[in-house]
Amino acid sequence: MFYIIKVNSKEGKFFVTKYVVKRLLQLIPIILGITFLSYAMMQVAGSDFIEQAANNTGTVMSAEAMQKAREALGLDKPVYMQYFVWLGQLLHGNLGYGSQLCF
Repeated sequence: MFYIIKVNSKEGKFFVTKYVVKRLLQLIPIILGITFLSYAMMQVAGSDFIEQAANNTGTVMSAEAMQKAREALGLDKPVYMQYFVWLGQLLHGNLGYGSQLCF
């Protein structure tokens, strides 16, 4: 829903600016909550990226090779550290590795 605000005075412009800044600041916890829920759903999915990539490509990997690949991607770290690394990469525009990894 859109509202048309007609501002004729200095106080009215200050009110509109204050309102817009307030609404933008309210977006921060909402965005963090959405990213946390998205990451939590990816973690609950069951398998990690290494297992999925190996299954999808039909590659047979030893347990040692899978462990090295997990370490290279940081999947051996605690979940909260993985979330903050993922969030930092997301803020930098890195949305994932996709098919860039070769086994």
